Amino acid sequence: MISVRFPGDASVQDRTMAVCRNWGWLLGCSMLLLLLLEWAQACGKLTVDPPTVLFGENIRASCAIPSNHCRMLKDGEIEVLWKLSGELLPGAQQYQHSDGTTVSNLTINHFNRTTASLGCYVLWNGTPQLVGLQTINAGYLPSRPKNLTCMMEIPKYKLMCQWDFRQDSLLPTSITLWGSKNKKPCQLPYDVISCNASVNQHFCIFPRLSLQLYQVMSFWVSATNALGSAE
Repeated sequence: MISVRFPGDASVQDRTMAVCRNWGWLLGCSMLLLLLLEWAQACGKLTVDPPTVLFGENIRASCAIPSNHCRMLKDGEIEVLWKLSGELLPGAQQYQHSDGTTVSNLTINHFNRTTASLGCYVLWNGTPQLVGLQTINAGYLPSRPKNLTCMMEIPKYKLMCQWDFRQDSLLPTSITLWGSKNKKPCQLPYDVISCNASVNQHFCIFPRLSLQLYQVMSFWVSATNALGSAE
């Protein structure tokens, strides 16, 4: 007989893992843990809109728990909890639809972390069970790439373009060099070619075969992240 002491706020998943480590029933306990996770997460749906925001903006989230999807919660009132990277969040508004669905709405004002995980939980037997988890991020629009210069290397049959770019958006950013025929104001580019570069690369190369012979071409660089783009 093995005694295992659990902290007061340990979830069923945590308790199961502790018992598994002591008893060594790895396969059986792994299956049980997966069933518990599926059991809780099938109960509802977490929605975060948007999951990426400008640094300091508000984030709104909603967690819907249909009563007929949660067998473990059929008896008694459903209580929804929120955690941000493991920290309990107060201030959520909870109500119940006429169809029995419990909805909890949460607003995080002035989100000032670069990244965090937001979790929706239901309280079952006094312990929180995870329903949904969403990573949320904050940052800025990308800076505009500057000082684009291009040079044709005749012997090597290639065009090399270079630019300056400062990565200060706090978000993953993609850089693309574009080229097209006659990109004039108020005219959509056509016969577009592109070359992707890493954020720290600051140059890209077009092989000669990608270029239009005896044509005036325009080239520009764009920086894009989850909030938008700049060129």
